[in-house]
Amino acid sequence: MECWLINADDVVLLAASANAMCKMLRLCDDFASDFDVKFNANNSKCIVLKPCCSHLPAMNLGFHIGGNEIEIVDEWPHLGHIITNRCDDDADIMNRRNCMVAEMNNVLRYFGKLSALTKLKLMNLIVWS
Repeated sequence: MECWLINADDVVLLAASANAMCKMLRLCDDFASDFDVKFNANNSKCIVLKPCCSHLPAMNLGFHIGGNEIEIVDEWPHLGHIITNRCDDDADIMNRRNCMVAEMNNVLRYFGKLSALTKLKLMNLIVWS
């Protein structure tokens, strides 16, 4: 099973096997050739999902786009969320938590002289937005 997720100039390719991924990357190369589009391997990353019980390092599968090898990483941000090869949300949750704490610190820093009730309302806006 293959899947394409596209958002503006951001493309995510999901494949159930290395062979399926190579086929999708060849389709991308064909598309790029036909429509004078360039895929930049330097801006591309590959995440190979590991089985939950595996502690083995990711194999270098040698995926290529535009004739250049795509770097394999353990995690990468995509549209504001951290995607990992561990199939869990821990890194993304920690990232979102850190962003929320930073925003709350900004409220306290810039609006410190306001009443506690007003600051609480501002913080609720952060939490629920």
